[in-house]
Amino acid sequence: MLNIKELDKTQLQRANNVSFNNDRGDIREKIYKSCVNEILEWNISEVKKQKILDRLYQKNMEILKYEASFVSVIVAGPAKYNGGKRDKEADKIMELSSDFNVWFSNLEKQYKSFKKPSKEDSIKKKVAEIMQLHKLGLDIKNELIELSNIDNKKFIELFEKFNQIYKWKKNTIIYKVYIASKNGEIKEKKEEILFEDENFTAYLKNDRVFIKFVFKPQAQLKFALKKKGYWWNSREKSWSTYPSRLDVEWVKSISSKYEKYL
Repeated sequence: MLNIKELDKTQLQRANNVSFNNDRGDIREKIYKSCVNEILEWNISEVKKQKILDRLYQKNMEILKYEASFVSVIVAGPAKYNGGKRDKEADKIMELSSDFNVWFSNLEKQYKSFKKPSKEDSIKKKVAEIMQLHKLGLDIKNELIELSNIDNKKFIELFEKFNQIYKWKKNTIIYKVYIASKNGEIKEKKEEILFEDENFTAYLKNDRVFIKFVFKPQAQLKFALKKKGYWWNSREKSWSTYPSRLDVEWVKSISSKYEKYL
């Protein structure tokens, strides 16, 4: 069961009392609870969720500590309040708030950008690459040939479209691939899910093994991946290796063995 901590009530009240509109603590609590509710909706492991919730609490309590001691000029009035201290507290609140916003926005971005591999996405990505190369006046043959292994029908469609422009000769490799595709001799390579849980998906695609994490793993896990022969693949936004290096049992053990680093 998740342990969701509440922000310190005394500090929240103090933050209200020293603010101009008597709502600084209320705003902090609203921000905190909004983030908590969003995290609870994420489809990730309970262990990872608890880690994020604990870090969320720590960051908000650190900000609240300064918000509760920062007295606004209006509230302070003519009292001899240390102006230098006020400026330092204001700067610290801005610094911590900025750090928190960057941290949480980055988590949101990672979670929302995580997509399990699908044939449809692979086709769209490959077609987009072909169109971009054509637009830039670069060679599209290799990308088109790769498309034939993903979707024969789409390859034939694009080949016939672009052949009107490039007029490829019949003795070229791409033309031979086109004929083979028309004759049903090209077998599409299917993506195969090897293993998945709340933290990552491991899959086979185009003679490569990929491990795609929901959140960026910490340095210790990255080191372990490299020792196992994996490297970062920026195109897939995943860790990749050759099928011959695949240790399925090791992959299945990642979430338990490297729990602290996910």
